[in-house]
Amino acid sequence: MLMSPSVLNADLTRLREEVERIAAVSDLIHLDVMDGHFVPNLTFGLTVIEPLLRDERFRSDCHLMIDDPDRWAPEYARAGAYSVTFHIEAARDAAQLCSDLRSHGARAGVAVKPGSNLDEIAALGDSVDMILVMTVEPGFGGQAFLDDMLPKIRRARELASRSDGDVWVQVDGGIGAETIERCADHDREPARGSRATSRVSNWNAVMAEAIDLAQHPGAPRGENPRVGCVIVDADGDVVGRGWHGGAGTDHAEVVALGDAGSRARGGTAVVSLEPCRHTGRTPPCTGALIDAGVVRVVFAQSDPTSTAGGGADVLREAGVDVVSGVLEHQAQEVNREWTIAVQRGYPYVTAKCAVSLDGRVAGAEGRRVQLTGSVANIYAHALRARVGAIVVGSGTVLADDPQLTVRHVPLLPAGAPVRVVVGNREIPADRKILDATAPTKIMRGHEPRDTLDSLFDDGVRDVLLESGPTVLGAFLREGLVDELVWLVAGTWLGSGPRALPGLDRLDAKVEIMETQALGEDVLVRATLPRKAA
Repeated sequence: MLMSPSVLNADLTRLREEVERIAAVSDLIHLDVMDGHFVPNLTFGLTVIEPLLRDERFRSDCHLMIDDPDRWAPEYARAGAYSVTFHIEAARDAAQLCSDLRSHGARAGVAVKPGSNLDEIAALGDSVDMILVMTVEPGFGGQAFLDDMLPKIRRARELASRSDGDVWVQVDGGIGAETIERCADHDREPARGSRATSRVSNWNAVMAEAIDLAQHPGAPRGENPRVGCVIVDADGDVVGRGWHGGAGTDHAEVVALGDAGSRARGGTAVVSLEPCRHTGRTPPCTGALIDAGVVRVVFAQSDPTSTAGGGADVLREAGVDVVSGVLEHQAQEVNREWTIAVQRGYPYVTAKCAVSLDGRVAGAEGRRVQLTGSVANIYAHALRARVGAIVVGSGTVLADDPQLTVRHVPLLPAGAPVRVVVGNREIPADRKILDATAPTKIMRGHEPRDTLDSLFDDGVRDVLLESGPTVLGAFLREGLVDELVWLVAGTWLGSGPRALPGLDRLDAKVEIMETQALGEDVLVRATLPRKAA
């Protein structure tokens, strides 16, 4: 059973606070929209609720008690509503309106008042994603639950069970602990012919597993996103699992379908990222899902790329039911750097620097000093392991002769990150950075954006900047650093070069993401405002 509390009686001056308070224990936030048609002298519209619709932390169902839903319902879908429910008595063309809502990415709901006939909804067939049964007359809160609506609720559930899609039945009005129990008791025996008694209605738990699969050690960061997929058969049982192993390997959906075999037919694919629709190194996932006979696809994050995005529309056109936005925020965190990179066209940049308490990176006259301890050192190597490239300036290579390889932690399946040297000075052949332990790229010049554009073209989506003050300062001045990782050692050097000497004030607000002790050192992670592409 899903919980969808209404905000009709909320304090509108503190609406967001009240929604945040109940959202953690709710599946949907029910937003009643009125224009005086059903409920005289009461209006509650898009101006009030639009900020909630655009907030990705909430899934909102807009219940439109208005005169002209054909005109206004798509506006709520475009504003970000998870589902939009209109009254069938008020719609001019209910089937077309359902199609319009789906085309804008919302689930289509149809509501009936106590005196309405459910046969009109039955005629809509698979066009409907939700049936809302009002158990009170449209109006203000506090009305008593109408007992004679129990058979209508059962009838609605029977209609939902006949659908090939994942149709929800919502009971609206006079709801409390007692009436919830009465609704459940009345429908304890399944309707005759029902095949929906064991279907999953809340996909959060299955999506959480798909997101865990996306973070499997065999799912590397790289040119492609990390994706996990779970196949649930028609009986509600998990029959297939998979994750994407990196560019050129089968996508998560294909792996999971292979694991499920014939049991995928008639089932649901739960995927952490919208299935792709394009042919790259591998065929499109949309085609694999359609060919396997999957009837429903539930995904978390929409694909932000122009080439692969739009898979949901392809699936809908093929008659597959599509549910989007389930645990979207959690899925976005898995591919945070990748998403930012592909949206703007150059890699995500993390600048790492080990400094003393007085902000210095070396001793007097540039003498190399071991600042951080073993715990911070392991952390720094783990940072290297997760990126596609490590960028350093030629000055640092000549002064310190770093190897810039991943040590002390396992190398991930994507392999060693490419070592990138920027600058105009020649690098002697005996320098460690030119050894055979990892690939190396020499790039002439100091133009940060040119460096990033070239790496993006090579398939790199995240970069670790381990350079000295000159190159780091250049990236910061251009607004090309997304994240700062400062490893602060418990040492006061008193003299020597600073991490950022002579850098003009950036006037950039730094947001602290994390602070923690790493042995005897302190980690500070912060983000900077991102520059547009």
